[in-house]
Amino acid sequence: MTEKKLLKLKEQITESKTKLSELTGSKVILLKTLKKKFGCNTLKQADVRQKKMKKEVLSLETKKEQGIKKLEKDYDF
Repeated sequence: MTEKKLLKLKEQITESKTKLSELTGSKVILLKTLKKKFGCNTLKQADVRQKKMKKEVLSLETKKEQGIKKLEKDYDF
């Protein structure tokens, strides 16, 4: 390898290390936010919670629609 290629490789390694540090920091911040807002320590816990919340939203939407239909029927809308 030439000196120029080695210097280029060294630069790429340095850039990769910097990017890795940035991504690691971002991950830590996101996991702290996940813990604070949703009480989840891992992405797996967050996924389970998200699925549960989605089911709850669908259930509430169904109940809302049923309530609207009942009101429309009861009050001839």
